[in-house]
Amino acid sequence: MSTVKEREQEEEQRRQVQEQCTSEAATAGFKAAGAALVAAAVAVGAANTYAPGFRRALGISGKTALVVSPAFFMFFLQSELQLHDCTRRRRRELAGISPASPSAAVTGLCQAFILWQRE
Repeated sequence: MSTVKEREQEEEQRRQVQEQCTSEAATAGFKAAGAALVAAAVAVGAANTYAPGFRRALGISGKTALVVSPAFFMFFLQSELQLHDCTRRRRRELAGISPASPSAAVTGLCQAFILWQRE
């Protein structure tokens, strides 16, 4: 009976970690997407206002695509990077390595580099 309760507790803890990681990833993605959206909108707006060739060359759908594509890209990129970082932190916690330990990060990087260099 205790093993069932332990498994349920572990499962609940895993769900909480997943929810936390997902929430962090979504927040980071939305922040990056917002910044990219503003930058792209300003750039496309300026090009549309001051460049007659740009205004004639693209229709409204092309201009819209130029605004939203960087935002989507930054959202997905930043979300994936945040999920990767969360997974890395979780593995370090399970291994008992402190997240602030630079030697652990360097050791892991060196091991990955050595594996990459093998023929």
